[in-house]
Amino acid sequence: MASKHNKQPGINGRFRANNQYSPSNQYYSRINSQKQDQINEFANECVSRGITSQSQIRNLGRKKGFTLIELLVVVGIIGTLTAILLPALGSARETAKRAVCGSQLHQQGIALQSYSDDNNGFLPFQRDTNNIIWNGTEQQKLFLGKLYDQYLKDLGVLYCPSQNYWKKDGAKGTNKFEVVGEDSYGSYFSRGIMQFDPSLDSQHYQDFVKLEKYEDKNGLVTDVELPQANRNAHKTGVNALNKDSSVHWLSGVVRKGSPDTWNDYWDRVDKGLK
Repeated sequence: MASKHNKQPGINGRFRANNQYSPSNQYYSRINSQKQDQINEFANECVSRGITSQSQIRNLGRKKGFTLIELLVVVGIIGTLTAILLPALGSARETAKRAVCGSQLHQQGIALQSYSDDNNGFLPFQRDTNNIIWNGTEQQKLFLGKLYDQYLKDLGVLYCPSQNYWKKDGAKGTNKFEVVGEDSYGSYFSRGIMQFDPSLDSQHYQDFVKLEKYEDKNGLVTDVELPQANRNAHKTGVNALNKDSSVHWLSGVVRKGSPDTWNDYWDRVDKGLK
């Protein structure tokens, strides 16, 4: 018979006896040890700095924030940098648009060469031209519009990214192209033969022009827009398409208002290309 003194512990006793070896108890012991290490490290820092009072210890443990003056200084610096960088960013953006415009003119030049080859040397330009590419009343493509879609697959190539007046998504943009009763305009201006010789009989203004009539250094198309005489897509110059499909940036060449004529403008383009 078992003695009373050798009695087995009850369930509570067994839990207390085994609890000190449980994994959870070891985990909390390890956490407490880490916290104690942090406390010791903080205490050593206080001693090394000569900090002994409770208020000093509390201030040391707090995170320091920005003062109002510091924030105002930072805002002022950001404002100054913005004022310096914005003009440079605007200039870089316009340079990129000018490059895209030049690429589009080059595509037009290649398309014009192909059109001329297929039409006995004739271009889609008449003796007097403008920016219209679709006549909704007569239901026909005009000028550069005749290049679409056999020679140019993207109608957007007829719109300079720096355009001001005739816009791709404007009231008379691509959404009106080939729409009955509606006219559509591009932002590039093609050169008719009357802009070589204004003395030509105006009754022949609908006659088409042969590519051979243009000299090697004559401008065929530029990114000047109608109807405003003084509205230039790039403000400080124009991209000009040459007869050989090359494109040149002509700084300082702009379309001016009256009494400056289209012939005066094309003279400046030709001089810039020579």
